[in-house]
Amino acid sequence: MIKKIFLKILKRVNMIKYARIIGVKVGSNCRIIGDTKFGSTPYLIEIGDHVSISGATFVNHEGAHWVLKGLDSKYNKTFGYGRIIIKDNVYLGQSCTILRGITIGENTIVGACSLVNKSLEPNSVYAGVPAKKICSLDEWKEKFLADMPEYDYQNYVKNKKEEILKIVDKFKKR
Repeated sequence: MIKKIFLKILKRVNMIKYARIIGVKVGSNCRIIGDTKFGSTPYLIEIGDHVSISGATFVNHEGAHWVLKGLDSKYNKTFGYGRIIIKDNVYLGQSCTILRGITIGENTIVGACSLVNKSLEPNSVYAGVPAKKICSLDEWKEKFLADMPEYDYQNYVKNKKEEILKIVDKFKKR
């Protein structure tokens, strides 16, 4: 019981440490934000370097085979587990769901609320349910720069809220 309480507190304070303690392999320079769920077999999850995860859910087992076990005893000794591998320099948007057996290639962005049910190629941007390729990372980089207004970085460091509001107002005027 004390261990459960400790892990619950640690999950709120330091998600990286929490993930490592429960068995997730986490690379360097990562951030895990929000209520990320690592499933019942977190030791099947590998996260590379420079990965940002915002409240994702990792589903590394197939629970639906329960129905098959009720139909025929030949399924009683079956299970459906799979590794989830997130390569280097990946961003998983808020509330993504990653299914078992998936590899997400390096330099990949996955949009918020996406369902990743197949492996994703590197250097790409994906979004949707199920996640589909939107564009290459190079195409997205150009679009991102074209859409971003210039701003005062020094003021951003000193007065983050003020500068963000200025940036947002510039978008309204476009």
